Amino acid sequence: MEGLFMPHCSLQFSHIGLRVAVHSRWNETQTQCQLHLFADHKHILAFLPELPDAEAQDFARMMMRCALPADVGEEGMYCIEGVPALSLTNFLVYMHRHVQEEVIRVAEAPDFMGIWEPLPWRARSQGMIMWFHPDEGYRAVIAYTKDQATDVIRRLSWLEPQRSESLQAGIRRWNAPRTSPHAVQEMRGVCAQVLCLASVAAKMRNATQIIQSALLN
Repeated sequence: MEGLFMPHCSLQFSHIGLRVAVHSRWNETQTQCQLHLFADHKHILAFLPELPDAEAQDFARMMMRCALPADVGEEGMYCIEGVPALSLTNFLVYMHRHVQEEVIRVAEAPDFMGIWEPLPWRARSQGMIMWFHPDEGYRAVIAYTKDQATDVIRRLSWLEPQRSESLQAGIRRWNAPRTSPHAVQEMRGVCAQVLCLASVAAKMRNATQIIQSALLN
């Protein structure tokens, strides 16, 4: 994991105005990862016994600085596993280190925030689709198959037809399984918001790198 030397990390985003905490853990070969996103203390307290003692203590200390609500219900915790969790962890670490509150834009109109497709050089895996809508708030959906992802895009009726068709064409090239026993996993609330903003931050980083490369050449 870029810039990280331990096989786990804990992050909180109060410095950019988001009341959310993140814990990620991966194996030495970075082929397996489990990413947890928390929006309340109740779900963190239930999760702490699953961690080694020292790791749990570090996460508990960080939790006390988050000022999270006590309990927000079913939107209080989400778990993402596998290769997507590795990519998401990298983007969340980047956002935690480099993005300041003043550059966080507040979405008002319907806004497609991004797609994270399965990595083409890895084993087939799931992808993620993110957006904002005033009537729904922030949404981040994990799709395990191409058909699931296509259905998610089609339900975004506010997308311009050409944009929708372009996204669906890209999904048809995904390195994703044909079938899966899993239904789509939909995330809402501040946990979805931090993923959407991490996607935007990743695009900003990529654009900056392209500009810098062009200037150097």
